[in-house]
Amino acid sequence: METTPRRIKQPTERVRLAVRIEPAVNSRLSAACAVTGGGPQKVIEDALNLYFDALGVPKDLPLPKGEREPRERTPRKRTHGTAHLDLVPIGVRVLPLTDARLTYACENMVMGPQDMVETALNAYFMRMRIPHHI
Repeated sequence: METTPRRIKQPTERVRLAVRIEPAVNSRLSAACAVTGGGPQKVIEDALNLYFDALGVPKDLPLPKGEREPRERTPRKRTHGTAHLDLVPIGVRVLPLTDARLTYACENMVMGPQDMVETALNAYFMRMRIPHHI
């Protein structure tokens, strides 16, 4: 009896980034993917790095070794308990340098990664002239 070889997931050097974004931003993300021909991972990585360049976040940050400490969540005052249910979960893998720059920017701007990603995406969409309402 023949068995097919098992696929073994190769280890990746990328770091998982999971955030939730507004549905309108998600629609614009889909439009940006269509324009650039890349997937969400490429668009988000490009958006973050362009935003970090504009903020003056250094490109030569030391990369973390091993496990990283969990980031603090952005304190957000909710008016009702289901506000987070409207957000769209996005999970991509970013390069370790992008992750280090994200951590640096969050710590120095007192923003959480979720707000940072959404702000970077909106700036990227404005640069690409992707309309607000698609």
